[in-house]
Amino acid sequence: MPNSTSSNYIISLKPYAILSAGLFALSLINGYLITALDPDGAIEIMRNLQETYGSLSETEGLELMFRIFINNAVKSFLAAYAAIITLGIAPFVFLWVNGVIAGVVAAILYFDGQFATFLIGITPHGILEIPALILSSALGFRFAKAVFTKISRKKIILSTELKNGSLFFLKVIIPLLIGAAIIETFITPYLLNMRS
Repeated sequence: MPNSTSSNYIISLKPYAILSAGLFALSLINGYLITALDPDGAIEIMRNLQETYGSLSETEGLELMFRIFINNAVKSFLAAYAAIITLGIAPFVFLWVNGVIAGVVAAILYFDGQFATFLIGITPHGILEIPALILSSALGFRFAKAVFTKISRKKIILSTELKNGSLFFLKVIIPLLIGAAIIETFITPYLLNMRS
């Protein structure tokens, strides 16, 4: 995908990115409300998170970076490409679950007087990871739209759409996720240790 084509593709993703960002914002608010209205439910969500990702605390260095990257890359890939089969449900679920979890964690730390810790822990790598999350979901919604267009017998070449989207995923989303994994592994812990 030449640079001019790549720029045009990014511009064409804008409405889907806006939709994705809006859904993510709403899910953040939902996570906050869950914590405020049902603290026990929020604690249960946190407990499930610790059980799911607890093994990450047993690794460090390059292994940890690799595991973080693979986890995020697989989920981003599914958000984009499973949308073809689920007709847009996959990116919606991906955004909503991630947003609710982030909202719950933020709210718990806020009510515990540790919101600054949340910001330090999420902001450095989140600057790259959240855009990657939103863009992969935007890609999924675009793919779903292409499938709907094809179903309605309108002229569209799905193979071209998938090719351009795949190049975008490799050239933009994957580098964002690599950068986020590096920061989360080597910089975020350092900043959190400085605060403690």
